[in-house]
Amino acid sequence: MNKKKFLILLATILVAGLTIWRLWPCALTGHLGDVSQVIRIDGALTISGIKSEVAPLNSNLYMETYTLSVAADDHVLQAVLEILAQASVRNDFRNLLPWALASVGSDGDYDGRSITLALQWEDDAHCSLSFLDPTTVAVGLDDGFAVYHLINTASFETLATLMMTEGTKTN
Repeated sequence: MNKKKFLILLATILVAGLTIWRLWPCALTGHLGDVSQVIRIDGALTISGIKSEVAPLNSNLYMETYTLSVAADDHVLQAVLEILAQASVRNDFRNLLPWALASVGSDGDYDGRSITLALQWEDDAHCSLSFLDPTTVAVGLDDGFAVYHLINTASFETLATLMMTEGTKTN
């Protein structure tokens, strides 16, 4: 009987620990490295959907892309890094898998917008960030991806607005 109680207690502690780990907020930049050494950011905001006209069969697919390419001396690079520094995230259980994630996807909150950023450091190291939707961000690591959940969507919205105002619209 003592062995059964011990196993139940151990399972309870494990579940509680994993739940706390999953829900504990942390800074997104804590998963990226030293962002003060970033010398270049390239990125794209993609907005896609269907524009419906008055006639029911007269709808059109559309895609708008805003690209951004900034170097260390640009105020926009600092603005992007500030937005990333203010972003709080929670871990995803997929980050506990013993193998690297080769692909990731939206968790169903996709609203037609996604943001991809490539950060380059002084030592030529690279990192990619993919905001798959307003609540999910994937960080590209050397051997795969790590997935995080934004605690609120304000960081995504601010970054999207910045890319629309400072970026170059391409169709």
